[in-house]
Amino acid sequence: MISNHSKNSRQKKGKTGWPVLLYAGGGLLVLFLVLGIASAASGRGFDPFGLFQRETRDQGEEASLTLPAGPFEFGTVETSETGKETTAEETTEALTEPPTEEPTEPTAEPTTEAPTEAPTEPPTEPPTQPPTEPPTEPPTEPPTEPPTESPTEPPTEPPTEPPTQPPTEPPTQPPTEPPTEPPTEPAPAVKTVPDDLAAHLQAAGMTADALKGTQLVVVQSIGAPDCLIYAYEKQGDTWVAKEEVAGVRGKTGKKGVMPNSGWWSWYTPAGYFGLGPAMGAAEHEDTRLDYRQIKQGDHWVDDQNSKYYNKFYQESWNDKDWYGSEDLYALLFVYYYCIVIQYNMDPIDPALDCAIFFHVKKPSEEGSGGCVTAEEWVLKFMFRWLDKAEDPHMLIY
Repeated sequence: MISNHSKNSRQKKGKTGWPVLLYAGGGLLVLFLVLGIASAASGRGFDPFGLFQRETRDQGEEASLTLPAGPFEFGTVETSETGKETTAEETTEALTEPPTEEPTEPTAEPTTEAPTEAPTEPPTEPPTQPPTEPPTEPPTEPPTEPPTESPTEPPTEPPTEPPTQPPTEPPTQPPTEPPTEPPTEPAPAVKTVPDDLAAHLQAAGMTADALKGTQLVVVQSIGAPDCLIYAYEKQGDTWVAKEEVAGVRGKTGKKGVMPNSGWWSWYTPAGYFGLGPAMGAAEHEDTRLDYRQIKQGDHWVDDQNSKYYNKFYQESWNDKDWYGSEDLYALLFVYYYCIVIQYNMDPIDPALDCAIFFHVKKPSEEGSGGCVTAEEWVLKFMFRWLDKAEDPHMLIY
């Protein structure tokens, strides 16, 4: 049986022996680690146990020392270009102080690396970049751009724009607008409306191409014996209505209007006929139609067997072969403004009617024997307006 005193004494001896060994071993291990780290950082390659592996990168990048994992995990020691050390764990911080005490070993090696690294890195960068960039950019840009832009742009733009715009715009607009508007404005005279020439022509079964001359009088029957009278004048290529006579009322034959009206049928013939000459009471009349003053002995023969059928005859001719006629002088109260309607005259057909005139209407007239009649002012207007040189015509339908 062992006493307590002897047991305690053995425990004390055991405690004092092991720590000394541990501290001595730890010191040696730390020394090797410090020397390895210092040599690895300086590039001398001191690695007695193969514990350190140096990984190098390109110039300007960091170099790291990796410690193998084991019972003493000191982490990774990384060195930068400046030579400073950084550790990942606390154990490396404790090891940074011992290498300062032994300056003997690291002094011999810095002398060998100083001449190696210093001459290698400095001469590489300065001579390469400075001489390359300055001579390349300045001589290239200045001489190229100034001579190219200055001679090219000035001669190109000035001669191109002035001659192109002035001659193009002026000749295009003026000739287009003027010829378009003038023929469009008088077009209302050709619209197909009841009181327009186009409507009259359509109702009479005619076309504008069939019209002759430049003066036209239209007689539109609106139920026997009433009618409406219009006047049109051709101006250029357009027929224009005369505002003075635009649908004035008049009379036709007592039975109305029909084509190819027969002898004393009491119809006004329908169709397209010439106008003139004119007759009247005055010795001289203000008209451009052929004019004759009606005198005593003047007749218009209506005898179908006479060679003077549907013609003017004067008794002084002493060549009478007829038994019937219209005594113009006796009818002067309605013939004092009278215009001949050229119906059945070229050639003359005895079966067709005769003595068809455009004259002044009787005050209480209820239709004529076949003539067209109107108020006195209408006949006066016709005398002043109609011109033989314009080949006036009358359209009756």
